Order: sequence, then structure tokens, then C-alpha cells
Amino acid sequence: MRKKIAAGNWKMNTTLNEGLKLASQVVHMSQDESLSDMTIIISVPYTHIESIKKTIVDTKNVFISAQNCHQKVSGAYTGEISAGMLQNLGVDYVIIGHSERREYFKETYDELETKTRIVLNNQMTPIFCCGESLPIREENGHFKFIKKQLSSSLFGLNAVDLAKLIIAYEPVWAIGTGVTESKYQKVDEWTPSLKDLKKYESSYRSKELETNYTIILKGNQLAIQHRWLGEIGLTPITDDMFRSDQDWFVEFRRSKTNEIIGFNINSNRTLNVFFEKNK
Repeated sequence: MRKKIAAGNWKMNTTLNEGLKLASQVVHMSQDESLSDMTIIISVPYTHIESIKKTIVDTKNVFISAQNCHQKVSGAYTGEISAGMLQNLGVDYVIIGHSERREYFKETYDELETKTRIVLNNQMTPIFCCGESLPIREENGHFKFIKKQLSSSLFGLNAVDLAKLIIAYEPVWAIGTGVTESKYQKVDEWTPSLKDLKKYESSYRSKELETNYTIILKGNQLAIQHRWLGEIGLTPITDDMFRSDQDWFVEFRRSKTNEIIGFNINSNRTLNVFFEKNK
């Protein structure tokens, strides 16, 4: 079952007294029985961390997040804060790659990867932000853009560290624009023909897992076939990307000549594992 998370970023808002009052309201709200299985994360200004930590100390499901950290362990970086400092204060989560920091502070993919690693090394959980602007959305380039954000900063991590992340999709275009998701729902639909689906049919092998998966076309739907797992249906999301009945994500890879050469699979057990098409 997916973990339910409600996270709020306070940004550069509230004085300490205002923050303590708001934190107390969050704590009171968290005691509602309907929220008992939800992880509640409040991302507060640095000046509030120590005091608000005391406010939430007796709660079971409210946690503190920092809004950023520096990518270096320490040094002459006036005005910055290190992951080690945050960990010492008892911070549980750290936001990495927020759209405002990407835009205003020109944070690069490499910097965000380094920040992610240093947060993990300090036993905190990175909340890695991704999302596209309105012009990118209107050009239907959002999947490619988000894929670039994730692959450039996260795909260098090993499977164990990837499993510790929270990925936060932030539709930047929806903040303050008055534009809603419903306007774009038709853009996101991808309905491949049976002819298109048949191109995926083949046997694929993972050297990492030392096992074979077979992609078959059953009726008008693709399915993964495995001797232990049986058949698992695949629903198309966008070009070469499918979602399984068990909440896996399967993304097919193509050669420079547009031939299917394999697929990557992401699930709660396997992260970015590649299956090569058998010849």
C-alpha cells in the first residue's frame, strides 16, 4: 500500500511566534483519527526548527523538514546551512530541487544530485521536487522535461538509496495561473494501436536479476508474463511508458534507429532495473 504523505512548505513566511502557533494547529489536526495513517511533514524556516521540534515531540505522525541545504559538508559559504547542521537539530526531511531554487538560484542537476547524496549520508530523507512550467506543459513537453530532471539528478544513485527518496511532483504551471489539470487531461492520453503494441512483444532478460520476462499481447492489452508472477497487465501512460496492475512503471528503450531494445522497470522491489530484449 502506498504511504500517505501531506507536506506543507512554509517558505519565507511566519515569525517564530506565528510558526509555533501554526505548528500547534497542525499537531491538533494530526490527532484526528482519519489522519492517523498519514505522515505529516512541515517544512519550516531554519529559525523555527529547534522550537517547533519541541512542539511536535509527542506526536507520532508529524515531522520536520528543512527547505534546502548546501551541497558541501562545511566551509566558507556565508548564509548557507549544511546537512550535518540540520541532522544535529533533529530534522527528518530536506527539500531538494524546489522549483523556486531551480529558477532563482540556478541550481544544476549535478548540485541537486550532490545535495541528495549528502542528505542521505546524514540519515535524513530527501524530498526531491520535479515539475514543468506552463510553456513546457502547453507544448506537451512535460514528460520529457520531468524525465530529464529525474534521470540527471537521481539515476546515479543505487537502488537502496533511491528507495529512501520522496519524489514530489509540483505542477509549477498550476500555481497562481488559474489553469487546472482538466485542461490537459486529453493531452496526456496515449492510445496505441494493436500494431504499435505488437512491437513490444518479445522475451527480455535482466542480467542484474538473472531472470526473463516476456511481454505478450493479450486481447488489446500488453502483459508481463513470468513463471512465478503469472500475468500482469500493462496500461499505456505515454509514449513507451506503461503502468502495471501492481503499480509498476515500465518504460521501453529504443535504439538510435527507433528499434525497441529493452525496458526499465520501477516498482517497490526493483528500481530502474534494465531488461534487454533477447535476440
